Amino acid sequence: MNPDAAVVSVITSGIVAIAGITLPLFLNLIIDSRKWSRERKANEIDKISKSTNELLKVLSMFRSGDVQSASKQPIPSVYSDLLSKYYSWDLNIAQHFKNANSEQLGHLRASIEGGNYQTLYDNAPKLAGEILSLTRMAIEKMK
Repeated sequence: MNPDAAVVSVITSGIVAIAGITLPLFLNLIIDSRKWSRERKANEIDKISKSTNELLKVLSMFRSGDVQSASKQPIPSVYSDLLSKYYSWDLNIAQHFKNANSEQLGHLRASIEGGNYQTLYDNAPKLAGEILSLTRMAIEKMK
């Protein structure tokens, strides 16, 4: 047997052995990274959905017409809760929008922050529609 052929055979065997070990590791890394990406998106969508539900739940109390009875809390406390839920929702949503939708978010913020009992009662359906629309857009951008 030719000594050069033996060296080539050893080198080839080494390359095959290394490839046999590293290729499955590399493929698992790719598969796991895609899985982690899907899980991260699913968690983000879940977080957005939960904050939207919490916000709409508090907003719906204003639409009931009798906030104190609906919430079993004084109106200022419910309004404070509404602002808290709105800010949490805004943080979850805003990162998914560019400048075009920032104006819509700003208008919504002004409506909620500047609202009183009567304006929130009157505008609750419109505000809920905007909240749902922006939520859907954010979730679509993530998919």
